[in-house]
Amino acid sequence: MTAAYVYVPAKLKTAGGTAVIALMGHAYARELESVRLVSIDVSGQPYVLFSSLAEQSGSCFESYDPFSVYQLPKDPGPIAAVLSIPLSERYNVDHYYGWAGPKAREDFVVVRCAPGKPLVMTRADAEREFGNADDSPDGAVKSP
Repeated sequence: MTAAYVYVPAKLKTAGGTAVIALMGHAYARELESVRLVSIDVSGQPYVLFSSLAEQSGSCFESYDPFSVYQLPKDPGPIAAVLSIPLSERYNVDHYYGWAGPKAREDFVVVRCAPGKPLVMTRADAEREFGNADDSPDGAVKSP
């Protein structure tokens, strides 16, 4: 990923005390904007803490890439954010399109062309119900 934007929050550190660096890329064609959080290990090599996989298949399906909610400790000192699965689930159900677990998955998709609100479902069920958006050159979904 070529980063179009880089952000280094001064107080956000890994549990080991190293800086967290946010890298944001541009959206291209069928790919949504990419986001990666990286840090540097003790040998000076970068490693990925988080990477969005958001990708669209035509205009109907988008890969499942949930938001993660982290809690910060109440005591002062080095910040070590901890992933909260219950808060992540609640946020995604309330503000995204549903919940299929805390990790990005290729076997689940967000169906953006569903009647009403977009929803999360298995890729197989989405293709069965809405057709395969990848089969159409313009990304249009075939009638089931």
